[in-house]
Amino acid sequence: LMQAHRRCTDEIRNVRAPGEVRDTLVAASKLLARYAVSLLTVPDMFDNAVGDSDKVLSAALLGSPASSGLGAGMMQAPSQGFMSQVLAEAAEQETLTEVVSPLFDAAVQALKPPAQPLPLGQPPEDIGERHFGAARALVALFKEKPVTSAFSQRHDFFLPAEAAAPPPQLFFMPPPSPRSGPAVEANTALGAVVQQRVHAVVAGTNFANIHRGMQVQEVEAQFRQLRMPLSNMQMSQVAIFNALLRGGASPRAALLRWICEAAAANDAAGATQPDRSKVSSDGFLLNLGFVLLELSKPFLEEQTKANLIRTDTKFVAAAERHYGAFPDDLQPLSPSAADPAAAAAADGDVNFITQCFFLTWRVLHLGLVSQLARHENLLRHINRIHHQSADPANDLQLSRFMQQQFGTMVSLYQPALLSGAMAFVGTAARWIMRLLGTRANPDSQLPRMPEHFVEDLVALTMHLAIYEPHALEGASSHLTSLFECVVALLSEPQLVHSPHLRAKFAQLLYHVYLAAEHKPDAGRAMKFAQPHQNLLQMHPRAQVDLAQALLKLYGAVEAHLDVYEKPDVRCRIARLLKHLWGSGTEHRNTFQRIAAEQESFVRFANGLMNETNSLVANIMDKLTEIRNVQVLRQDAAKWAAEPNQDDLLARHAENERSVKANLSLGNETIHMLAYLTSDSEIQKPFLLPEILPRLTTTVLSVLTKLVGAKGVNIKVNNAEELDFRPQEMLAELCRTIIHFAPYESFHAAIAADGYYHTSPGLLPKALSTVKKLHILTAAEVEELERVVTSSGAAAEAAAAAEAEDGDVPEDFLDPILCTIMTDPVRLPSGHVMQRATILQHLLNDEHNPFTRAPLKVEELVDADDIKAKIAHWRESRMEVETGLK
Repeated sequence: LMQAHRRCTDEIRNVRAPGEVRDTLVAASKLLARYAVSLLTVPDMFDNAVGDSDKVLSAALLGSPASSGLGAGMMQAPSQGFMSQVLAEAAEQETLTEVVSPLFDAAVQALKPPAQPLPLGQPPEDIGERHFGAARALVALFKEKPVTSAFSQRHDFFLPAEAAAPPPQLFFMPPPSPRSGPAVEANTALGAVVQQRVHAVVAGTNFANIHRGMQVQEVEAQFRQLRMPLSNMQMSQVAIFNALLRGGASPRAALLRWICEAAAANDAAGATQPDRSKVSSDGFLLNLGFVLLELSKPFLEEQTKANLIRTDTKFVAAAERHYGAFPDDLQPLSPSAADPAAAAAADGDVNFITQCFFLTWRVLHLGLVSQLARHENLLRHINRIHHQSADPANDLQLSRFMQQQFGTMVSLYQPALLSGAMAFVGTAARWIMRLLGTRANPDSQLPRMPEHFVEDLVALTMHLAIYEPHALEGASSHLTSLFECVVALLSEPQLVHSPHLRAKFAQLLYHVYLAAEHKPDAGRAMKFAQPHQNLLQMHPRAQVDLAQALLKLYGAVEAHLDVYEKPDVRCRIARLLKHLWGSGTEHRNTFQRIAAEQESFVRFANGLMNETNSLVANIMDKLTEIRNVQVLRQDAAKWAAEPNQDDLLARHAENERSVKANLSLGNETIHMLAYLTSDSEIQKPFLLPEILPRLTTTVLSVLTKLVGAKGVNIKVNNAEELDFRPQEMLAELCRTIIHFAPYESFHAAIAADGYYHTSPGLLPKALSTVKKLHILTAAEVEELERVVTSSGAAAEAAAAAEAEDGDVPEDFLDPILCTIMTDPVRLPSGHVMQRATILQHLLNDEHNPFTRAPLKVEELVDADDIKAKIAHWRESRMEVETGLK
């Protein structure tokens, strides 16, 4: 029948003019299609039929004649015209489901992996002609709209309430949950379609020599070859999804429900180490993300369509609409401001664009974004192995992990996937800006937006900037939208509850928007300027808000990030601030504006000085250890006699790594302190009573480390490699001191500092050192001499005053500093302290220093009674002294 229909079609083409012959041929083709439907539905009508007709047609569609029982020479693939007429006839006879069901079954079965578990050590099956044939068959069938409805009504379109668990792929693995990610792949028809992928294990074998070094051209050629079948299969997947969307209301609704249920079943895929018995394969989730990005193209490429996305998150809150794709316990962007009443379900119809937008975001989170994070962990692990390996070229462990790395990159760094993802980033950032415009409304959904929405955009873009920077080529418009979004959120920190997310904003600005020449750790970053790298300097919003936001963030890091995160984040912020400081008067004005906001700037300044003090102390101690080991190794006899060589070398290597990392931040913090205090307006908050003692302690403490045997004179062999520049550090620290030369309060604070008394001669020694090294100008040396002289005079005056005070009642002394209080305040616990002392304490620790109970500045009460007693005591002493005289 197929052959006869093909002959009819050929003859119709040859008959140019309409007439009886052409009409007869057309009627014959329809009759042949009717016979074919009868043969498929009532095969007993044809006594001479050979084999099962549905298997014959399935085999012909799938391009696998062997499965039909007939020889390859007896069959050709049916033409689209034949299939169209057969399907139309079946629909007319109301037997369409009966005709297409066996065809669907054959295609879905051909897409599934073997039912038996793979033997241990056998690699999984990769995409082959069988899979392509099945995908092409479905695409061909779906060209007829009624077929899509029949497919969406299959028993295996959705996971049943009590689905059978799919078999494990390895004999020692437990069977997965019946409503899990693996079950979606194994037990649903679309799951079989979407699971077609390049297996990282198989792909990795093409990079067996990568640890020994492969030519870039060879690596790229392997990527192209391995990605070609994946790209072809993904386009078939897109065609299938598109056909279901365009097949009518019923298949469209069914498809959206399937996507929702697939996302819900993979809720655990966002974990750092997901349970593989609960989540779909990485390839499945990447493919689903790719397909959704392709479906989203109309509104990703045209802003007028993107404007149709609802500016609320009520679809996310409406579980009955998304079938659990968005769990109820997703962390909101700002929990304290999220009004539960505003989380009502979406009112009215939610258009397809809105549904597609949010589902794409969710699937990208579960797939691409989470896999990029795990890939980043793999890269760090490989870097550690490579660093520790004695012979990387022959290290089998390193080879195995690098094969995994490059095998994963085949799918994970597929250019079309990353290009679509960046287009989504731009659209999502612009949507967030629209949502920001509603924040003044009582029912604004901004606080309830899932936190991971914002974090995904940041993590995805930052990963690509660091590890796959070429993926950002041509994405400047999307990166501009993301920049505007991040600056807006940074400028209003109350909108983002998580300090870790706010810290990631700074990391993003550094890695993506700061040009390579301003980053000593640029690595693989593009060495040529990108249009989006002008935004830090030129964007109007950045000029007004960014420096202020970053200064506040630098201070907030002190209280909210742990000891491991803090240095890296602050180093990035410091380099961003240095770039902005030198970018023109617009940014400089912003620095001055925040200096006028006393509370925020004091917190920032305190964090900056804490960091500087701690880093320099740590650096100098470890440099001494490094120097000692270097000296020991230079003496061959002593080194040979050393019984703990391995332990010493391991600690030595760790010390070098630590010093190199800490010097990056230490150099930046000392430099920042110097350039900020060069501005007269910014000097003012440093002179406040609660921060001035911290400033003097910092500069004197660091001076003790930099002058003398442990400072500029320390001679490590690899100072340049470690980025150790002690003379520059000393010069910038002295400039910071010089900036406060005009202020008597600074001289008095220097004189009152503990370091001034425990390290007598420190300032004169620093002055002598800078003169000897010629690292300051003559004018700067003169100003430093002025500070040395004035501080000495202030110390003498303070000593005389202390002698005059004699025995001071204990109640009048600050319990921490043991100095007479001039501005006492009472804590809720009843303890009385000098205001500046407790304020300084609260900058670092928001607890009562005596009871450890939480304590806020607002809870401090003026101790007027103690103040009056101190004043009376002083007056009495003056009267006594006057009488004696």
